[in-house]
Amino acid sequence: LQKLGTPIERRQVEAATRPTAVSNLQRNVEFFSNWLNTSQGDPKFEHITEEERLKCRTACDEASSWMYEMLDKQGILPQNVDPAVTVAEISAKSKAVHEACNPIMHKPAPKKEEPPEAKEAEGAPMETDTPPPAAGGDAPAGESQAEPMQTD
Repeated sequence: LQKLGTPIERRQVEAATRPTAVSNLQRNVEFFSNWLNTSQGDPKFEHITEEERLKCRTACDEASSWMYEMLDKQGILPQNVDPAVTVAEISAKSKAVHEACNPIMHKPAPKKEEPPEAKEAEGAPMETDTPPPAAGGDAPAGESQAEPMQTD
């Protein structure tokens, strides 16, 4: 009985969860595609190279075309045969797009180097009116540290 019932249950679960998995993949592809389109002229993302943008765009395009191809194959099949694409495969594709694009999107901008004049000014000690604190404690210069604290 399980020999006949298990494949039927598996197909039913696949058919029920496939739309959610497809929606997640579409959302990922659209999110990164929109980011690519809007970040092109944004100064926050000018440190991202065209090669990295191309890598992200390629991952999105490949995932999108794969998804539509698989959905076309699945649409032709009747519900009493195994699916052309599984939820696990769709989820893996979504994860691959995320892993390809997310590090590029969140790549930190390189730190800007200060001009040489600013570095020289930081290295020289500044003159102040207050003397440096005594080596024995954190008390201000006006208070005496000579009296020991009384304990019982």
